[in-house]
Amino acid sequence: MVAILSQALDPLPDPAPYKTDIVAVSRHLSSKRMLEGYEFGLFPWNDSDSHPVGWWSPQSRSVLLPNHFHTSRSFKKFLRKSPYQTSFDQSFNAVVRGCAERETTWITPNMKRCYTELHTAGYAHSVEVWDAAYLVGGIFGISVGRIFIGESMFSRATNASKVALKTLLDRLHEWEYLLLDAQMPTPHLTSLGSIDISKELYLRILKYSRETARTLEGHWNKRDCPRPWTDASSRQATNELR
Repeated sequence: MVAILSQALDPLPDPAPYKTDIVAVSRHLSSKRMLEGYEFGLFPWNDSDSHPVGWWSPQSRSVLLPNHFHTSRSFKKFLRKSPYQTSFDQSFNAVVRGCAERETTWITPNMKRCYTELHTAGYAHSVEVWDAAYLVGGIFGISVGRIFIGESMFSRATNASKVALKTLLDRLHEWEYLLLDAQMPTPHLTSLGSIDISKELYLRILKYSRETARTLEGHWNKRDCPRPWTDASSRQATNELR
C-alpha cells in the first residue's frame, strides 16, 4: 500500500519492501527532502505543484555504466568534426529551463527551485553544450556518493544531448562513479547503452555507495582532479552488473 505523508516532517519510507513503482505520496517537497529521497533510492515525480508529489522506486531501474556508452560509427564521425564545446556547472539554471521546455513537463516551478538550491549547495550538476555562444544542449542531475542520478537532458541542435551525456559519462568514469541512474527505461537510452537492473540490486549498490564514499559537495569544472574516494576497491558493486 502506498504511504501517505501528510506532514512535512513525515519520514520517507524504505522502498525495499514495496512491490509497486510508486512508494509514497506527499504534499510537501523541499530540496532537503529531495536529497534524502535520492540517498535511499526514491525520486519525486509529479506534473503540477498543485498535485501531490509521488515518490518512485521502480521495480526495474535503467542505468548506464560510465564506460559502457554506445558510440555508433556515425556519432564517432560527428564527434571528430563537431563544433561544440562543453562545460560543467556554468549555466545550471539554463539547462534546467531547456529540459523543461516541452509540451508537458514534470519539472514544475517548485522542482526548479529545489534543483537550484541543490546546485547552490553543490549537489546538483549540469553539463552544457555550446555552439559558439549558444547553449544547444545539456543534461543535469544529482550526485549522491558514487552514483549520479540523471534527471533530464535536452537538445536544440543535432546530437547535442548525446554529446552532453557522453561528456558526463566520461567524467563519471574518470572519477570512478559506479553508475548513472537514468531512472526509467526508454528505447533511446537503450540505444545508447543503458541496461535495466532490479530494484533490489540498485538499492544494494546505493547502500554500498553510501557506506564507502561521502557525497562531495562543490561545483565541477573541466580541470577538476579525480575524486578521492574512501574505499580501496571500486569494482565490487560494478562487477555485480556484468
